[in-house]
Amino acid sequence: MNTTPQYNSEKGAITLAVVFFSAAILLMLALRGNAIAIKDHTRTEQDATTEQAFFAAQGCIEEGYLQLRTNAAYTSTYTASAPLIVGDASCVLTIQASGASGNLQATGTAAAHERTVVSSYRDAGPAASHTPTALMHVFDRSGSMDDDSCSNGLYVDRNPCLAAHAIWGPRLEPFATAQEAASIFVDNLDPAFDAIGLVIYNENAALDTAPTTDLASVQTRIANITDPYGNTNISAAIDIAADQLTEVMWPGRTRAMLLLTDGKPNQPINEATATAMTRTSAHTAKANGIVIFSIGLGNSVNPALLTDIASDIGGTKMYFPAPTAQDLGAIYQQIADIILTYNIGQDSWQEQ
Repeated sequence: MNTTPQYNSEKGAITLAVVFFSAAILLMLALRGNAIAIKDHTRTEQDATTEQAFFAAQGCIEEGYLQLRTNAAYTSTYTASAPLIVGDASCVLTIQASGASGNLQATGTAAAHERTVVSSYRDAGPAASHTPTALMHVFDRSGSMDDDSCSNGLYVDRNPCLAAHAIWGPRLEPFATAQEAASIFVDNLDPAFDAIGLVIYNENAALDTAPTTDLASVQTRIANITDPYGNTNISAAIDIAADQLTEVMWPGRTRAMLLLTDGKPNQPINEATATAMTRTSAHTAKANGIVIFSIGLGNSVNPALLTDIASDIGGTKMYFPAPTAQDLGAIYQQIADIILTYNIGQDSWQEQ
């Protein structure tokens, strides 16, 4: 595959992006379907501890795939004496390899509970080609992303919460978890091929980092995003990211935007106006050859809007719902698989 695609027109840019991305769609759909099916099974158990063990096992599987993408001879270092720590749980990973194919087996442990997940893979090792990319991550830092919340859902601020005799404190850490998932996504990139920048938004939007191949600096900037507050102005953030991606310094690259939000656009003016402006901004960006991936975190987003503004690749909308912050890691990995055209494949994923 030609690793330096040329764009003769904006229409050609979109067509070429579809060609590169379509090969990864089947993998993305398999990962999404398998993960949802397994998670549905875990929810029926209504046991938070066993679910922690499951997510730990899933963490080991994802780490194995990450390593096998670049090294078909990867041997797991996560053993009973040196497990991978995932929150309050841990996991061990074993790999049974036969050339570029094999099986991953991960056992997660939380307290006295264990969960084991097995996945078979093929075509391990580096991809035959790597699509040069210019990326912008559009990151939500509105008040609803705060890691603290009220036990009474009627209150979103600390003082009214306490005045109502409710409890103010940490929840599922959406902001910190999102930062970690975004940083791991950057780990997937290769500075020889990829550049990434960062836009941060609440009721205002600002360019934090222009697209750069200095990936470590972008990870530092992501880690330093602090103090979520305010409302949500998605259209302004999309406009800034799109401007960066249309700069002449990125010719011949597939251009993509990753939009993360946990709420509905409500700035400028009001929700109806903000929603219409978000659609217009996204449609303009896509018409200019930019591929948009949208991630909706939690149950306060507008799924119809996020589906509409997402690009359509091979007949599949690139909208990724994340019910909880803990789902973000797998979603970011799926998007990386699509953008970077990794060739590793998954043949099965099941719990034992």
